[in-house]
Amino acid sequence: MTALIILSLLGILVLMMGLFHLKNKVLILIIPVLIAGIFLNANEYGLNASYFSQMVDFDNFAISFSSLLILTTTLIFGLCLQQYKTSKKPVEDIYALIIFSLVGAICMVSFNNLIMFILGLEIMSVPLYVLAGSNRENVLSNEASLKYFLMGAFASAIVIFGMTLIFGATNSFQLDEIRNAVSGTKMPGVLQVGILLFIGGSLFKAAAVPFHFWAPDVYQGSPTVITAFMATVVKTAAFAGLFRFMMVAFQDISGLWVNILVIITIATLFLANFSALSQTDFKRLMAYSGISHAGYMLIAILVLNMNAADALFFYSVSYSLATIVAFGIFLTMKNATGEYSLEIFKGLSRKNPFLAFGLVIAFLSLAGIPPLAGFFGKYFIFTSAIKGGFLTVVIIAIINTMIGAYYYLKVLNMAFTKDVYHSAPVKNHLLLDAVIVFAAIGTLILGFFPGLLQGFI
Repeated sequence: MTALIILSLLGILVLMMGLFHLKNKVLILIIPVLIAGIFLNANEYGLNASYFSQMVDFDNFAISFSSLLILTTTLIFGLCLQQYKTSKKPVEDIYALIIFSLVGAICMVSFNNLIMFILGLEIMSVPLYVLAGSNRENVLSNEASLKYFLMGAFASAIVIFGMTLIFGATNSFQLDEIRNAVSGTKMPGVLQVGILLFIGGSLFKAAAVPFHFWAPDVYQGSPTVITAFMATVVKTAAFAGLFRFMMVAFQDISGLWVNILVIITIATLFLANFSALSQTDFKRLMAYSGISHAGYMLIAILVLNMNAADALFFYSVSYSLATIVAFGIFLTMKNATGEYSLEIFKGLSRKNPFLAFGLVIAFLSLAGIPPLAGFFGKYFIFTSAIKGGFLTVVIIAIINTMIGAYYYLKVLNMAFTKDVYHSAPVKNHLLLDAVIVFAAIGTLILGFFPGLLQGFI
């Protein structure tokens, strides 16, 4: 809770610093405070404290996921310096909006009351509507902002409608009271509809099929660091929040919605992976890659037990680290070439071996190739699913893993076997390289020592 308060104050302070045009000094303040927030979170681990009349509950689940969100945001701010260092316009407001969005994401993973969930959802979403269109000279950025706002508004309305139906059936917004109200009773139709509406609205943020159609265009049009934030922080918060909602309140009645989620999971995996095969734009490729990973995360929600919670956390960590590495490398190449095509990676091993090696770690981890963290993320998810009786879903997921490996390896093939695409020099930046190295080393360590994150939740 202390970290949440400090981050809220940090966002306000960064906005005020913008009045004095302190762009070059803002990151010097932000990154240490974010790191301090991680340690403050860790200090509260195991306390299981509730605040605001039990509207938020900082248990081990919330502490673990909120720490991951803060760590990921810290790494993204490392990318920000490269993205905005040459900007002649004030960027303090962009930094502040990212922090506010992070605050909303933390509320989403720690809520114990549906009112706090929708507040967290809106606090996270509203800044992103602005950030998606922050590159005002770019038509695609403006389109991304408008599309994200319209679709997000509809999704929020669906979530609120679902909340009202749940309240009408249970007479409470508190998760534990909702669980007590539904246990051992015949489920009224209004409650079933409410649960489905809540799940559907939440899956919009996770970009799961059929709520995914906004993701490729928004990812492509948004500034690169904002795309990275959406692909990691937003996705993690959405799945952690949905898992918390289902685990605490509706675990006992999973039969009402599990078949629908199975269909959504399978559709998400197949549509995303087959769509990714034909992509030539890096950010659209990462959009469909993110959608496919949403399918794997949905498997944990199908299982809905503590083993699945541990698996979801490990998967979120491995996915976030690998994605940060990929976006960091892309940002360096984009700044050198001015292009977004996958062809900018041609001949990267000869042009910049450091970035090529980082790309190998990132994409092999995302593909689920051992011994990297992404492999064990999938392994833990699949193991929990088999124990939960979802063997067919696991087989389908393994098939899709092989399909996904193809388009990741296609990019690596460009990097190591093709002639150099662009002659422009690739300039490394100290902070950006540090972000890539940190995330890559984290991916390697979790691959060789996967037990480090087991039992955190």
